[in-house]
Amino acid sequence: MTLAKRLLLGLLGLVLLLVTSVVIIAGSRLRETLAQETRRELEREARLVAAQWHVGPNPDSLADAAGAALSRRVTLIDSSGAVLGDSEFSGDDLKQLQNHSTRPEVIDARKSGVGWSMRPSASAGDDEFYLAVRHPLGTV
Repeated sequence: MTLAKRLLLGLLGLVLLLVTSVVIIAGSRLRETLAQETRRELEREARLVAAQWHVGPNPDSLADAAGAALSRRVTLIDSSGAVLGDSEFSGDDLKQLQNHSTRPEVIDARKSGVGWSMRPSASAGDDEFYLAVRHPLGTV
């Protein structure tokens, strides 16, 4: 193999390595940016739902209306972690939902006012973004 061919192959290898590195770094930064933006958007939406939650109205009706308006799942829980309302469950199904008190986003929301986590969804089977905000009546 001539020197020119070896230099060309070496340069092509170097360019391939650099392009791969740029793609990996850019992908990581993009994923981070999208996660931050999603978290900010979910927090704004959760705070809007919390602003509508008052003593008296049915929490499940609020969760249903908010979920439909936002095209997201909305869950309202009391201070013990019991589900009071959920946009995807009603009636007896609502009562069967597990207590949320040990979920990382709920624990963080109790401590600092807002919490989030990305974890596998038991129902959907894929990684989902979860966000919770503290509220005087419980957690959104």
